[in-house]
Amino acid sequence: TRGDMPASPADFPPKNVLVQYDGAGSSSEIRKRVSLSKSISDLVVPEVRDYIIKNNLYKS
Repeated sequence: TRGDMPASPADFPPKNVLVQYDGAGSSSEIRKRVSLSKSISDLVVPEVRDYIIKNNLYKS
């Protein structure tokens, strides 16, 4: 969620997971780094990083 918009697990469809993370990773920065084959470990939790890599997301 965005800073002032709280969420609860009940807000999400089944099989989705709410992950608490205080990082400052913007989607634009994540896409940019992935397309340049740079690390995103400081922007996302390991599970998200692994999912992006496994599914070849944001590759040009």
